[in-house]
Amino acid sequence: MALPYFEEFGWEATVIATAPEFVEGTLDPLLKQSLDAKTRIFWEPALPTKWTRKIGLGNLGLRCIPYVHRRAKELLTEEKFDVVFFSTTMFAVMALGPAWKRNFGIPYVLDFQDPWVMPYYDTAPGVSPPGGRFKHAITQTIAKNLEPMSVKGASQIMSVSPAYPEAFCARYPELKPEVFTVLPFGASGADYTFVRENKVEQSEFDPTDGKEHWVYVGRGGPDMKFCLTAFFMALAKEIELKPELREKLRFHFIGTSYAKAGSGEKSIEPIAKSFGLDDIVMEKTDRIPYFEAISCMQNAHALFVPGSDDPGYTASKIYPTIMAGKPILSIFHESSTVNMVMKETGAGLAISFKSSDGVRDLAQKIAKSKWRETLLQRPQGPDLGPLESYTARAMTQKICIILNQCPKARRA
Repeated sequence: MALPYFEEFGWEATVIATAPEFVEGTLDPLLKQSLDAKTRIFWEPALPTKWTRKIGLGNLGLRCIPYVHRRAKELLTEEKFDVVFFSTTMFAVMALGPAWKRNFGIPYVLDFQDPWVMPYYDTAPGVSPPGGRFKHAITQTIAKNLEPMSVKGASQIMSVSPAYPEAFCARYPELKPEVFTVLPFGASGADYTFVRENKVEQSEFDPTDGKEHWVYVGRGGPDMKFCLTAFFMALAKEIELKPELREKLRFHFIGTSYAKAGSGEKSIEPIAKSFGLDDIVMEKTDRIPYFEAISCMQNAHALFVPGSDDPGYTASKIYPTIMAGKPILSIFHESSTVNMVMKETGAGLAISFKSSDGVRDLAQKIAKSKWRETLLQRPQGPDLGPLESYTARAMTQKICIILNQCPKARRA
């Protein structure tokens, strides 16, 4: 999303990325097609999983490090660069920053889209992390060893949530507040244009079948159990009062797991089933291509965005979701910035909860909101004006301001 705008703000980007054939997960060939044609991109291999999984290694960040490092050394030796910008959830790659800074005198900036060290599962009672506790313990041991040197050497640190800088400063008191900038994902109207112009279709549901389709595209997980339990409790009660809704309503939860295709564990459907809603709620753990996800949102009658019980969780996907122009029901912790954005844009109904609330408290709040009537009888769509500062172009401008603050590179 940022690549088309770097040049406008005085920067020329060279990208090192892992070649798609080495990535486990859903591939979207259209993503390559939508990339800015002027950008120089080096597609690098990674250690094949047919080898690494024999020793229990599947993490792409670790598998790609040798090849990313080799390419970067070559580029940094032969050419003059001003800064290295790490923007990825393959966090292990960030550990290359200190070595490049030491050997080539080049500053680096880190962009955290998720937390690397994740204490949530250590403190949440009865909640199992994705992949199980053994795998989580290994990945967190690696994170706790690599994160300190990575963040301490960074010139600037960006994050999508204000909770991340607080956590970093608590772990590393020597970090100065001025190195942090909270910058969520931008929303790209060009992507919606791309979907229309290329006639990208989705096959998750038929929007013309007479049903009322509500869609959520995004991850699930145990931290959303509280929110979803309350919602399904309220939904079951409403259907009890209005039985005709059972035939009419359909809720689609799409791409809820990070696991490779066919191996994801459902985290939402079982909750719905406990309230007798398994004929209404469909969960697809496999991720779908990005542009198909946009098509799903455009074809929906309304959108649903559940939140985490973690006060620090901020769903940056709220911006592209609002851009779909459909009425939205969001349910988030009162500390989440999602509530503010929903209010500013008038995109729909934002229901919030406190850490001290019980499930029944939240379920009653949802029921009293008359969410369905409120959203489907809206006379107009969202006000996209306030989204202007959250567009891909605006966010890229802010990224470039941060890059401009880095010290000039110096050769070792």
